[in-house]
Amino acid sequence: MLTWTKDLQLALRTLRRRPGFAAMVLATLALGVGCTTALFGVFRTVFLEPLPLPDSGRLTFVMEAGGCGCGGPASGPDYQDGARRQRAFSGIGVLSPGSVTLTGEGEAERVYATAASASVFQLLGVSPLLGRTFTAADQIDPSVVVLSYALWAGRYARDAAIIGRTIRLAGRADRVIGVIPPACPITWNRKAVIASELPGMA
Repeated sequence: MLTWTKDLQLALRTLRRRPGFAAMVLATLALGVGCTTALFGVFRTVFLEPLPLPDSGRLTFVMEAGGCGCGGPASGPDYQDGARRQRAFSGIGVLSPGSVTLTGEGEAERVYATAASASVFQLLGVSPLLGRTFTAADQIDPSVVVLSYALWAGRYARDAAIIGRTIRLAGRADRVIGVIPPACPITWNRKAVIASELPGMA
């Protein structure tokens, strides 16, 4: 105990004699504590707290195994084959996030974009705020999109007449069929479009 006290006194005297060094030490400690707190917050939200979804404990995220122990999303044909063959799950869907340039009204804007199967909305318990979500027929003719609440409110000023209007994703014409509520787990409050197929994915 005596040795520890002397070491502490020596450290304090050293810091008083070198205020620049003391300030650097304190800044390093503050940065380290701040980063650790932020990382733990992300870890807790992603891995420890349940998702804000009905029966979230029953959801499983599946990736396709690759070389060297790496994994990645399944290709379209692999997903379709797996959905047809699987017997373990009550339902299966696919999400493929990315980004796309949105045009058609106003200035061009780069927004988040997610390709989604029609089954995803039902699996996640997401009902549209306006219009509808995808059907099986939309998977065959992918020319329709659903908007996130943030995009609808920000770019289109909550205009209910957006349903049926045409927007352009990377130059491709798409018809808006629905708007999903805020805090939807597919878009997480971001300006985003959801399509059954994103341009360039075919």
